[in-house]
Amino acid sequence: MKLKNNIIALLVLAGSAFVVPAKAAVTFTAGDLILAVRSATEAQTYMVNLGSSVSYRDAAADISSIVNINTDLDAAFPGWENRADVTWSIFGVRASSTVVAPVSGDPGQTIYVSRAESTVGTQVAAFATPSSTNHTNAAVSMSGIQVEFANGTPTSLPNATILADASTLYDTAGATWSAFNSSVKGNFGAGTAGTALDLFRSLGTLTGASPSGTLRSGSYEGTFHINDAGTVSYTLNAGIAPEPSRALLLGIGAVGFIFRRRRSPAKA
Repeated sequence: MKLKNNIIALLVLAGSAFVVPAKAAVTFTAGDLILAVRSATEAQTYMVNLGSSVSYRDAAADISSIVNINTDLDAAFPGWENRADVTWSIFGVRASSTVVAPVSGDPGQTIYVSRAESTVGTQVAAFATPSSTNHTNAAVSMSGIQVEFANGTPTSLPNATILADASTLYDTAGATWSAFNSSVKGNFGAGTAGTALDLFRSLGTLTGASPSGTLRSGSYEGTFHINDAGTVSYTLNAGIAPEPSRALLLGIGAVGFIFRRRRSPAKA
C-alpha cells in the first residue's frame, strides 16, 4: 500500500512538471486610461494603464506622480526623451456601445482622448465635434486596442505591456483616430518640457451622464505631463507641471523651518 501511494505521488509530481503556468494578465478595467508611446523606428508601441478615467475627471487637486515608466521607455526607445520620432498619447473608452449602463456618471461610449498642446502651458482647443458614426468608429477601435492591451504580457510593471506594430491596432486602424486625427499625439522633439497632452471627455450619449455636457463635444478635464525621469503627472489646468525635485526641496525647506521654530524657544 505504501509503495502504491509513493508511485501515485511520483506520477503526480511528474505530471505537474508539464503544467504550463497561467500567463499573468495586464491590470486593466474598462474605462481606464491608457498612455501609449510609439516609434516607427522600433516598430512597437508601449502602453501603460493610468487608472480609472473617472479619477481624473473628478480630480480635486494636481497629481504630481502617477507612475514612473523610465525603465520601460529606456529599454524600448533609447533616448526617448529627446526624440521627435517617439510619440505619446492618452485614450480610453467605457464601452463601444451607447446602450451600456453608465458607470460613475460615464455612459457607454464615453471617450477620453488627448490632444497635444501647440504651446506648452496653453490649453488647446477641443476637437471638432465628430459625427455619430465617426464617434462610434473611434469607440469601437479604442475598445479593440484595449482588448489587445489587456491580453499583453506585462513588463516589469504589472499595468504595462509592449506590442509589436504587427499585432496592435494602435496605428494600423485608421478608424481609431478618424474622429480626432493625429493631434492626439505629442512628440519629444523639443524634450519632455516641450510637450503636454490635454485630456478631453466626449459623450456618445447624454443618458445617465453626470456631469453632463454637449453631445460628442469634448470637455477639457486636465493636462498630462512627463519629465526626463519618466514620471507622469497631471494638472487641473494647462500650466506647466513643477519639477518633482523642486517640490521636494520646498518640502525639505519647510520641514527645516518648522524644526528651527520648534527649537528656538528651548534655546532661549
